[in-house]
Amino acid sequence: MRNGTAIDVKDLHFSYPDGTKVLTGVNLRIHTGESVAIVGPNGAGKSTLLLHFNGILTGSGDIRIFDMNLEKKNMKKIRQKVGIVFQNPDDQLFCPTVYEDIAFGPNNMQLSVMEVDSRVNEALTTLSISELKDKSAHHLSFGQRKRVAIATVLAMKSDILVFDEPSSNLDPITKRKLVKAINSIDATKVIVTQDLFLAAELCERAIIINHGEVVKDAKMQEILYDAQLLHENNLEFASRCKICVSKPK
Repeated sequence: MRNGTAIDVKDLHFSYPDGTKVLTGVNLRIHTGESVAIVGPNGAGKSTLLLHFNGILTGSGDIRIFDMNLEKKNMKKIRQKVGIVFQNPDDQLFCPTVYEDIAFGPNNMQLSVMEVDSRVNEALTTLSISELKDKSAHHLSFGQRKRVAIATVLAMKSDILVFDEPSSNLDPITKRKLVKAINSIDATKVIVTQDLFLAAELCERAIIINHGEVVKDAKMQEILYDAQLLHENNLEFASRCKICVSKPK
């Protein structure tokens, strides 16, 4: 059962300084505890949308995170509640060791040494990367760095986790490990991706974004089996995804 609303977006518009319109009236609602995929072609506005969820970008319209309006006075609390895992893990990893990377956020929250250590070790265990804690992230494989980047957000104990193209540049085995790790996390999850196979593994609901607006919001099975809808939005045909989910009745 879903209890309350985690993200509520109403009539969101956003243009870059050069005048390029990216979001043209987005409306969506994500309930607490849901795992929702936001899918669409390149240039659809997906990544721009996710950067609004914790105020990295701000457009015109209304956004509420739980019971808080997305505005300056609430920004600190909202950024503690919404963690974003970027497509490139190197954008999040900069400390000498994996342990220090994961501890960076909790340390900035001025938690006790014991609490920071507890959070770091819990994140390491959840992502099955405890053996990496004393290594430099820049000496790890891309897939390992992806999991460390997730751990840095997980240690913040964010209520909402947003993943930007989490499966990009991963081989099938590493992708499977990532799916297992993400599924093990107890939080509201938003998966921004073009990978419908990944979306089907992680989410029961999908929202298609194209040309800066919501095209379709429905159960994953319904979207995967609508070949015309997928074709119109430059996504995989439903017939390619029959191995992912059972066909809706």
